[in-house]
Amino acid sequence: MYGDRMGFWPCREAIAEYLTAVRGVRCEAAQVIIVNGAQQGLELSARALLDPGDHVWIEEPGYPGAVQAFRGVTDNLMPVPIDDNGLDVKEGIRRCPEARAAFITPSHQFPMGMTMTTGRRMMLVDWAFRNNAWIVEDDYDSEYDFRRRPIAAVQGLDTNARVIYIGTFSKVLFPSLRIGYLVVPSDLTSAFCRVRQASDVSHSTLEQAVLAEFIREGHLAGHIRRMRMLYMERNHMLVAAIEEQLGASVKIVAQAGMHLICLLPAGIDDTIVWQEAVKAGIASWPLSICYQRKPDQGGLILGYGGVDRKQIKEGVKKLAAVVRECL
Repeated sequence: MYGDRMGFWPCREAIAEYLTAVRGVRCEAAQVIIVNGAQQGLELSARALLDPGDHVWIEEPGYPGAVQAFRGVTDNLMPVPIDDNGLDVKEGIRRCPEARAAFITPSHQFPMGMTMTTGRRMMLVDWAFRNNAWIVEDDYDSEYDFRRRPIAAVQGLDTNARVIYIGTFSKVLFPSLRIGYLVVPSDLTSAFCRVRQASDVSHSTLEQAVLAEFIREGHLAGHIRRMRMLYMERNHMLVAAIEEQLGASVKIVAQAGMHLICLLPAGIDDTIVWQEAVKAGIASWPLSICYQRKPDQGGLILGYGGVDRKQIKEGVKKLAAVVRECL
């Protein structure tokens, strides 16, 4: 038989217990919907919450996949700048107070890596309540903020049920597992379920059953502890290699999670550097694809989740040669 459209119940229970204990999320298993990764969660959120013509706040720079998902419903995406404190909520209100939704990555902003302050979070929650708007919170890799104890989710601060919380096991475990989840307000579960049914009957019950046991037997918590140390080590290796090879010619930001940003000198087109890096066998993203408008300074998004010490050293050496040729 096909599985439950909302997901395998024991898996939903295990995720709800995990999120309550680790992320401070307020939820019950009945509010959890299993999806095929965070991207499907974003698409379902856009289709369930928005009408054509609605306005949506998007972080600038921000996650391109969110832009793609929301543009499937509306073209009225409002870029809202970020700073060291996260999304500039006051500026979002000034630019578009009537927005129907705001998309945020508050725990570890993608791509720049800062954490939204508590003050900004409360201001955003208050705006959503007063304007009958929604907050779509993507918590994609908060477990790997090794700079400090991870801050609790925005959803846990919301007492008015205005937050859609999205998570995934793609970063915590592995991408091909294709298990993500939504935590939605109780009065929206039926609406999300109808949208889910129109695009996908259910996820693999077998994989959800295995994941539920993996979580409840304590393996996920142990895995995260080990991987947090491993990624911190790789982060330090990559930073040291870039500083050794490129020195002050570039600036490094977003030192957490599974990627960092290598900002290039002003005036350098990061898409050209990216293309040359691809030819040299280096996988990266140009930072400029995360902007709705052309940025003042470009850069490269460098992931280190699947590389070892030798690959880091060899890759940075090749990257340094590419960057020097483009200067």
